[in-house]
Amino acid sequence: MIIQNSSRALTQILKEICAEREIQLDALSSDWFFRLTKGTRVRHVFGYDFPLNNATAQMIAKDKAATAKLLETDNIPAVPHRIFHGPQLVGYVPMSGNWRDILDLFYLHNEDVVCKRNEGTGGSDVFRAKTVNELEIAVHRIFQKSRSLAISPYLKIDNEFRVIVLNKQTELVYAKQRPTLWGNGLSTINELALEFLANQANNNSQWEPLIESLKGTDTTQVLPTGELFHLNWRHNLGQGAQAHILEANCATTKAISQLALQATHSIDIDFASVDIVETQGTFQILEINSGIMMESLAQQGNRDYAKKIYEKAVCLMLEIYTSASD
Repeated sequence: MIIQNSSRALTQILKEICAEREIQLDALSSDWFFRLTKGTRVRHVFGYDFPLNNATAQMIAKDKAATAKLLETDNIPAVPHRIFHGPQLVGYVPMSGNWRDILDLFYLHNEDVVCKRNEGTGGSDVFRAKTVNELEIAVHRIFQKSRSLAISPYLKIDNEFRVIVLNKQTELVYAKQRPTLWGNGLSTINELALEFLANQANNNSQWEPLIESLKGTDTTQVLPTGELFHLNWRHNLGQGAQAHILEANCATTKAISQLALQATHSIDIDFASVDIVETQGTFQILEINSGIMMESLAQQGNRDYAKKIYEKAVCLMLEIYTSASD
């Protein structure tokens, strides 16, 4: 679903913060980036990036393969991502080409991989490939839009979490709960899926990820009573998942917060959202994002959390003193 810049939660929240804090806000380039002025201090917010990270850390975070390699170097558990450059960067491609190495990696990961844009976000252009044909299609589709792709092993993920870190502190932790069907012993997967969509307020935005996730599934089979069926293998909020805020003092929150802080320290980044997956009882970093996008989070009734975090970021970048009660 395309969101107009003026309708972004970030746009509206920045306007509120600046009005409340007496900060001059100039919207530029159709509300895509902003100039914030407080006294003699001038700072900019570009897209979803705030001026709190050094340029190198920001570039590393936007590069999935680079992030994974750096975390591996520091012995921080992370899902491996390997980069492949497209035809646009022919000078960086081996003389033998990419395909042989891509196939070798595919077989190394038991013929089940995830292909994505190396610098992509939001779960767009992310494909699971379980056959050579699916792999070839995914590679071509990504190279049509991007100069590089990253390939990682497909993992059976039990849970996925997002941790938002600001100034070496955990600000928010939430689980990404995928849309699911529960079998009743009578209805087919197709019937249950149609019923699920009919009950969604944002019905239209769910169709594309649903159709993509059901490819290769026999939707005519009846789901046994009590059996769980995930409608999407991806956990992105923009792909239909729901955010479940975790309590600060629970064991899971403490464990993944510590891992997130280790990861952000490793790449030397101060404001980031860290995606962490749980597989077979262990946690791994999936990726780190330097652009702090909370559109879906805000739309799902968690706007106050988003505003609180954005406000802290604005105060930090403009060096505005805040009391403990703010």
